[in-house]
Amino acid sequence: MRDQVDWPRLDSLLREPHLRRLADLSDAGNGLILVGGAIRDALLGRDPQDVDLITERDLTGVIDAVEHERGSRPASIGDDFQNTHRFRWYGRPVDIAAAIGTLAEDLSRRDFTINAMALRLPVAGEARAALVDPHGGLQDLQAGQLCPVSAATIAADPLRVMRGVRYAGDLPGFSLGDGTRSMLRANVPALGGVAAERVSNEWQSILSSAGWVEALELAWSIGVGAVTLGARRTDAGARAWATHEARGGATEDRLTGRLAAMLFDLEQGGSSDSLAASLAARRWPKQLARTASRAACWASLRGADEAEFASLALLDPSAAAIAGDLAYAVGAGAPSCLARLARRAREPRWVTGEDLRRLGMEPGPELGSLLSEAARGQVLRTWGSADEARAWAAVRSAGDS
Repeated sequence: MRDQVDWPRLDSLLREPHLRRLADLSDAGNGLILVGGAIRDALLGRDPQDVDLITERDLTGVIDAVEHERGSRPASIGDDFQNTHRFRWYGRPVDIAAAIGTLAEDLSRRDFTINAMALRLPVAGEARAALVDPHGGLQDLQAGQLCPVSAATIAADPLRVMRGVRYAGDLPGFSLGDGTRSMLRANVPALGGVAAERVSNEWQSILSSAGWVEALELAWSIGVGAVTLGARRTDAGARAWATHEARGGATEDRLTGRLAAMLFDLEQGGSSDSLAASLAARRWPKQLARTASRAACWASLRGADEAEFASLALLDPSAAAIAGDLAYAVGAGAPSCLARLARRAREPRWVTGEDLRRLGMEPGPELGSLLSEAARGQVLRTWGSADEARAWAAVRSAGDS
């Protein structure tokens, strides 16, 4: 239970230039209402990352006024039911949409009570007195409880199950009551009918959150993971990677590393290419899927020697670096050398095509083959220096020319 929420932070948010100017537009007759996550985050003492606004009146009038103010028209995001428009305003991302009915009706359709609070703009006086909270969101915020507005709101959009997973992991001190957990679990099978891209985007948000490890545990405990990704054999990869991050060891892209750690924990079959193809079919970004799949599979390799690992490092240094760090973190043994080989694979080449052309070689298959051999030898430290590598290249090129 929180003794208090951060009313001064919410009052400060309402005084910021972007909301004050939008409130001026509202005062001109457009009836803007601040809703959702910005209120929740401010009351938790967090800096709201974006702002959601609705209007019960003329949305087109709001969009026209914003366009006149900023010189370009907010872009429609293509949702039919609220006609949401998105733009940046004083450096913050802002969404403006039509209310679904009255304010009371709109809030009754939202996912969780802590996201079903509102403030009509402009706010005169303190936010505490102006807060619209018909579903007890403030009480749940103070109690650290994540509660759906109703069973119907979760069933209306099963993706809200995954949002609940993300909130439970990301909001400090929050927990799910037995009733909420059961309600979310009951709607997990319906995730199979949600657009794959929406599910992928929500997974990426989960993996990008501060409480991603706890969110993963919840996701598999209520069945989300099995329905949207597959069976899980362990949690060793995710927990080891979180420890690795906490020690400052994660040097690659954070999202890719966390996805690789999550994939490492799945019951995998087939190659990294087949795993990447499975993710791509689920509408994960192809580059992200490919790199993370390679890293997860390579960290699990058994029986490969250093020469084989060198080939992997040259094929994809980013995946090799993550795989090496992940293997080291979980104590997987030999694949940990991939991190060292990946660093070498990123070095400037000791022998270049220009070097070989100066030695009299013509462009063609022989030159390409010699370059590949030189790169492999550099990664394996066949020579102790670039000079030694170039001397070797001079001898070899003389024999091939």
